[in-house]
Amino acid sequence: MDELNRFELAVLDNMTITCPSIKQHISYLRVISRENTGVGMYVKFAYLKADKFAHLNNGWLTNDYNITMEGIKNGMGFQIFIENGKINTLELFTYTDEWDGNIREFSFVQLPLNPK
Repeated sequence: MDELNRFELAVLDNMTITCPSIKQHISYLRVISRENTGVGMYVKFAYLKADKFAHLNNGWLTNDYNITMEGIKNGMGFQIFIENGKINTLELFTYTDEWDGNIREFSFVQLPLNPK
């Protein structure tokens, strides 16, 4: 199992804005696979220990941030899948661009609440 890279850590940390209880899960996560789809990536996780964590609600969790990344013209979105109360998968996706899965300079941009 691999450790999370700086990009995966940053995305999960950004998700704590929406769901602060995710924070206690992050240090126990390890990557079991990274699947590049050509327009995004699925990152599957396993936990190092079966400690007691705050139970997360099952389903997809997202927030109102996008990712800007060098070479990705129209930005990226992301969401995490919670299964059995734990983080299972991180999905990263571009809106219109191909992506080779290489991490370049990135930042997070909050989406406007009422786009006009």
